[in-house]
Amino acid sequence: MNPFLNPIFLCRVLKSGIVDPNRLRRMNNEDIIKYQNKALKAIVKYAYTIPMYKEKYKKIGIHPSNVKEIA
Repeated sequence: MNPFLNPIFLCRVLKSGIVDPNRLRRMNNEDIIKYQNKALKAIVKYAYTIPMYKEKYKKIGIHPSNVKEIA
C-alpha cells in the first residue's frame, strides 16, 4: 500500500495544513532550521532506498547517517 494513501498519514497532513496553515509563520528561526534539517534527513533516507539514488550516493560517499544538517 502506498504510504501516502494511508488514512492515518492523510489525516495528519490534512490536519497540519488545514487546521493551522500559518504554523510556519509563527515559528522562530531556530525551529525552522530544526524542521528543515529533520525534513532533509527524511528525504535523504527515503532517497537511499531508491536504487538509482543509492548508487549515486555511494559513488560520492554519502550515507544517510552522514547527513546531519543543511550547510
